[in-house]
Amino acid sequence: MNKIRIYITILLLALFCLKGFSQVESVLNNDSIKYRTLRTSFHFETPKIAVPSKTLIQIIMDSTTRAKIKSYTYSEWMNLLRDKKTDWAANLCLYDFYELNASDFDLWQNRNRWAQCCKPDDIAYWKKNLPH
Repeated sequence: MNKIRIYITILLLALFCLKGFSQVESVLNNDSIKYRTLRTSFHFETPKIAVPSKTLIQIIMDSTTRAKIKSYTYSEWMNLLRDKKTDWAANLCLYDFYELNASDFDLWQNRNRWAQCCKPDDIAYWKKNLPH
C-alpha cells in the first residue's frame, strides 16, 4: 500500500512539473508568444525632473510562469536569443522584465523585421547588461 502511495505521489509531481514546463515553453515560442505594447506619457516627476514617454512591452503570462522565466541564467537567455524558434520571444520577455523602452517597436513589429534590423544590436545589449 505504501509503495502505491509513493508511485502516485511521484506521478503527480511529474505531471505538475511537466505542466509548468509546457506553460514556459509556450510563452517562449516565437509562434505563440502573447504580448501587448503600452505607451506611457510624458510627465513631470517633480517640477525639475521630466520623464519622457516610453513604449513598453508586456508579455501576457501568469505569475508562476513569469517568476520561472525571470529566474533564467545568463547562459539560458543567450541560448534562447540565439535559437530561431525562441529569439523573438526571449527578447520581448527581456524588454518586459527590464522595462526597456521599445520606442522603435514600430520598426520591428514582427520577428522577421526584428531579425533583419535589430537582433544583433539587442543581443549585444543583453550580453553587456544581463547579470552574469
